[in-house]
Amino acid sequence: MIRFAALLKTFANDTMTSRHERLAELRAQLSELNARGRATEHGSPEMFAVLAEWAPVHVAVLALADELEDLPREGPQTP
Repeated sequence: MIRFAALLKTFANDTMTSRHERLAELRAQLSELNARGRATEHGSPEMFAVLAEWAPVHVAVLALADELEDLPREGPQTP
C-alpha cells in the first residue's frame, strides 16, 4: 500500500509540474501577444487579429490557474 501511495504522489507531482510548465508556456505566449498588440494602432484590423489570438490563450491560462489552485497542496495549509 505504501508503494502505491508513493506512486500516486509521484504521479500527482509530475502532473502538477507539467501543469506549471504549461502555464509558463501560456504566459509566455500571452506576453508575446501583449507586446504585438501594443505595437498595433488602436482599433486597427491588426489589433483585432492579435486579440483574436490572445483570447483563447488567456482563457486557457485562467482555466489552468484555477485547476492548479484546486489541487491539494503539501505542507501546512493556511486558511
